[in-house]
Amino acid sequence: MNLRNKLVLITGGAKGIGLATAQRILNEGGKVILWDFKEDDLNKSVNNFKEQGFDVFSQVCDVTNKEQVYSNANIIKEIFGGIDILINNAGTVYTGYMLDRTDEELENMINVNFTSMVYTIRAFMPAMLEKNKGHIINISSASSLIGAPKLAIYAATKWAVMGLTESLRLEAIKMGKKGVRFSS
Repeated sequence: MNLRNKLVLITGGAKGIGLATAQRILNEGGKVILWDFKEDDLNKSVNNFKEQGFDVFSQVCDVTNKEQVYSNANIIKEIFGGIDILINNAGTVYTGYMLDRTDEELENMINVNFTSMVYTIRAFMPAMLEKNKGHIINISSASSLIGAPKLAIYAATKWAVMGLTESLRLEAIKMGKKGVRFSS
């Protein structure tokens, strides 16, 4: 995939896989928008990229908060007109037997790992469909293919990500929008 001058939004972009992905995209000539709910981590990452000579746009965003997702998306649309690639990377995991975790932990894992993707996709996919151009990448896991003890809810969220991604791909094809691609 040619990333030169592509505008890529990465959720959970201040650390880990998101940060490494941002570095690679920038190194290949792409432009990056980082979303993360931890402002300190986000500022540190943006400053690191600026020291390397990259201009990175960032927004503090709790992707489980749909109002914040939609508000930030509107700001991006006003400033940039839209994005080329959405990378839904934000994720969390609590290990242990399901019955040993709290309802709040399980709900948070479901919201971060799955529900947030629904919000970001609903925020950015309409413009991609209108242009018949774009790519939505939903980060999943090997746990989307096989269950694992002490990871029941995590695996369930990742199975949901795979189902969402494949179903949206088929919906776009059915709408005649083969220029909008989906990957997990």
